[in-house]
Amino acid sequence: MRRASVVVGSAAAAAAICIAQAPVANAETLSGWISPTPPNAFGIVHLGQSTIINSPSTVAETRIWTSFGSQAQPGTIGAQARLFKSGALCEATNYQYNTQYTPSHTVRTSGADCGTGWYNSHGFISVWDPGASANDYLTFPTDPLYFDLASGDSERSAPQSSIDSIVEAGVNAQGQSYGSAEGAEDASDIPDLVAVYMTDGEIGYVIHDDLLAADSGVSLPVYKTDGVTQIGTFDVS
Repeated sequence: MRRASVVVGSAAAAAAICIAQAPVANAETLSGWISPTPPNAFGIVHLGQSTIINSPSTVAETRIWTSFGSQAQPGTIGAQARLFKSGALCEATNYQYNTQYTPSHTVRTSGADCGTGWYNSHGFISVWDPGASANDYLTFPTDPLYFDLASGDSERSAPQSSIDSIVEAGVNAQGQSYGSAEGAEDASDIPDLVAVYMTDGEIGYVIHDDLLAADSGVSLPVYKTDGVTQIGTFDVS
């Protein structure tokens, strides 16, 4: 089976088919722009959107749905939710697909605690075509929300460009790129080694291909920037 990764449109493309939507923000929930996929083999356009929810815990949500409410066959639409804090991946689900006929499918993280800071949601959606192939698409990220996990207080969003990433980026001696996956506009922009918060709260790097293929409940090895020295683990929810 073949899997191809592509970005979901652009804001201009979304506007061109009249389905783009400005982000909606308040102190607890913030959604990104709605993103259209190209038509599948049956001419159906799918839509994707990421949302961050700050109550009662910090949760990332990714939703995929058909543009005109048509029913998707079981196992043909999927999503991966990803929660970021200051550029590093705090929590990620595996790819989860619909189990019954439905026009929409939503996946969310379980509410990991990565400390006080700026959080946002930036997920993937997936559409299977009849030829036993899947196309993956990045949703548009949400703007970040600041959340104080000690007090439970959240603040209104800030523009994505105003939040400094704390993630180191570059290319190691093995020729692997490393850095944040949060700001990628296309799947090809995602580095080979993706910055994550380990189970002890420190930052390390996981192999991106392993992250996409991991099942729920799997603990992935986390490395230094060299991609060789293991320093911890990252749990896929």
